[in-house]
Amino acid sequence: MSEATYQQVKDVVHAGEPLEIHVKGRAERLRVREALGIPGLDKIVPRQDARKSPRVPLVMRLEYWPLEDKVVAAKPLRGRARDLGYYGMLAELPSAPRLHAEVKLAFDLPCVNYSAREVYARIVYMAAEGAHWLAGLEFTSLTGEAEEQVHRCVQMLLQGDCGGAPSWEAVPLGDPAP
Repeated sequence: MSEATYQQVKDVVHAGEPLEIHVKGRAERLRVREALGIPGLDKIVPRQDARKSPRVPLVMRLEYWPLEDKVVAAKPLRGRARDLGYYGMLAELPSAPRLHAEVKLAFDLPCVNYSAREVYARIVYMAAEGAHWLAGLEFTSLTGEAEEQVHRCVQMLLQGDCGGAPSWEAVPLGDPAP
């Protein structure tokens, strides 16, 4: 609900903290609140699992460094992001990752002209797909700015406000060029 609506119903509705979102057709962000329940009627809104956030298909170059005992590997590997959500992504990787392993990520977000360089994630899903591996990555640590830009990018892609993504051929897998 908008902040104006919240002000009219705040004595009746239990709402979450305000969030600022980008809305198609508006230059400035809009402040909204999530309705969590109506205490007077004993009604609550079931919580949505964070992994079930909106996901948008895309093709995005991804560099990643496996972590071993909290130490980041010296050399990055290349992968491709196949979808992006507020809290993670589905990545195509050249070799089998270890389930629940931690990785450091670097990627450029389309639409928002932002380079995320200090994003950490955990591999929560993996499956073989031909010669490659699909890995579900759940973000575990990223800066506030990176989180905001990921949300903004996902919203823009959902609304169709982003130009075309590069072709699969333009996003190689494996070791980066020296």
